Amino acid sequence: MFILSKQINIHFLLYQRMKFFLLGFLLVLNTIFRVSGQSNFESDTYIKAHKIKNISQLKCSNEGTKCDILYLYNYDTSGRLFSKTEYLNSTPYYKTTYKYKNRNIPYLVNYGYANGATLQTEKNKLDKKDNITKHYIYRKDSGILILNNYKYKNNGLLKSKKDFLSIKNIIKCKYFYNKRGIVGMKIKFHKNDSSVLHIYTYNNKWEIIKEITFNSSYLQIDSTFYEYDDRRNIVLIKQMGRQNATINYTYDLQNNLLEYKYYNNKDKLILHHIMKYDAGLLKTTIEYVDEQISNSYIYKYDFY
Repeated sequence: MFILSKQINIHFLLYQRMKFFLLGFLLVLNTIFRVSGQSNFESDTYIKAHKIKNISQLKCSNEGTKCDILYLYNYDTSGRLFSKTEYLNSTPYYKTTYKYKNRNIPYLVNYGYANGATLQTEKNKLDKKDNITKHYIYRKDSGILILNNYKYKNNGLLKSKKDFLSIKNIIKCKYFYNKRGIVGMKIKFHKNDSSVLHIYTYNNKWEIIKEITFNSSYLQIDSTFYEYDDRRNIVLIKQMGRQNATINYTYDLQNNLLEYKYYNNKDKLILHHIMKYDAGLLKTTIEYVDEQISNSYIYKYDFY
């Protein structure tokens, strides 16, 4: 029983890490550009991970725990993600299911054990334009309820966002746009009446190049700078302030991301990903942590 519990804990940590990697890596550029033109729900959670073709398998070999994690993906006839099953050393542990109502955004997402016990439930409420107006997250183990409320302008641009934790208002965000409909400023209001102001600057191609953050006393606390290559791929993100870090990206001639490097405030390489492709599809990724191999990923696709 102890061994099983230890395996589950290890797998949960790896799941969280893998979830960050899969969504963060495949959608890292989308996250950056989201702030410059997002018209509806500002989370990438439900964007299909495959983008090019359906990922049918994703296998992770963890060097630290000597375990293999296999992710199997299933899609419905409309090409929407229907379920994801996670295996640890060939044993199914977790399963996520997605339910839809004639739309591409699920109204219900259940995450739990493969035997059917639910750990977390997510629900979405959409308006007639498919904008998510309410997003619920409920964790059965802790009883924590997270609620996100979204309001939109008549043109579909996000106007404000409120985040609640166990029905207590935590953060409220307001968005201000320029004439091109791109976010120029965002204000976060916290429950203690403090606020954080984000101001965004763009180049002549409307790529975000700078984000400056101020506290409620209008003192600068953070700044983030972005650089791009001639093909509009982001090649550098530099964070300065409360957290100092540098992120470098390298691409091939087809604009596929080849390398991702994350340096801390002492210019030490903390996280390093190396990707390889076949016919434009991501096939393998090697992850290094502190310059030691941590995980390796193998991708297989469902060609339909």
